[in-house]
Amino acid sequence: MRKLSVIAAGLLGLVAVGAEAAQPSDWQSKFSLDVKNKFVSENVRRGRREGQKGFKSKVNFGYEIFDSVKVGLGVDSSLTLRNDKGDIVAPYFDISYDASEMFTLEAGYLHNFHSKLDPRNGNTPLGVRRNTNEIFCGVNADVLLSPSLFIFYDFDRRETAIEGKVGYNFDLSQYAISGLGVDFGAKLGFDSSKKPYGKKHVAADGKKGYCYYGANADLTYAINSNAKAKIGVAYDGSSAKKTSWTGNLSGHKHKNFVWFNASIDCSF
Repeated sequence: MRKLSVIAAGLLGLVAVGAEAAQPSDWQSKFSLDVKNKFVSENVRRGRREGQKGFKSKVNFGYEIFDSVKVGLGVDSSLTLRNDKGDIVAPYFDISYDASEMFTLEAGYLHNFHSKLDPRNGNTPLGVRRNTNEIFCGVNADVLLSPSLFIFYDFDRRETAIEGKVGYNFDLSQYAISGLGVDFGAKLGFDSSKKPYGKKHVAADGKKGYCYYGANADLTYAINSNAKAKIGVAYDGSSAKKTSWTGNLSGHKHKNFVWFNASIDCSF
């Protein structure tokens, strides 16, 4: 599954890099395809380090069923380069609604397939729940800094997360190479889980939540109208204690760290 996910996302990305979008027909214009392939030096999720270097890939097929309503089907995967670390493959469904020219509402469901984790390599205890069901909803605003706010709930881990993001794109085309730019971003969130391992009783404290935060800066280059290449640096941290469940998930590593990434984002 891990190899197929990477190969499929990579092939779709290469097609987008090498081709300019043709003029679509009326019905074809209702379809969209977005592919993201990213190499990361750290596998980070909600302020916690869940693995070492690997690949994050996302493929989304969208269709506009009404003028302001769009549905999407896709797969979001996080695959580390070491088999003993935690891989996640998550097929999902979402629906978005353009409430106005400024705000877009979004909601969806995803199913997380977690690989088996081994505590001897600094991971979660054996026997944890490997498959979980999660829903989410939120709003994106098309205003300065492009703010967004989303809420996530995992039924199996009884995990609730609230995350807000802002971002800004600085166009460098007028100062340097055409198509060059810099993306800045920041996030702030809160996460709490009552059954972080999918069990009723856990050794680590799963009742107390923690705050997490992060920032990133990416140098971007528009390859063509369909594809954009990025390379950047990111910082993540949290208020979680090493003795907490999230500290256990992170292998009791440092809770504040810097990591690097390189990616190609494509869309049709």
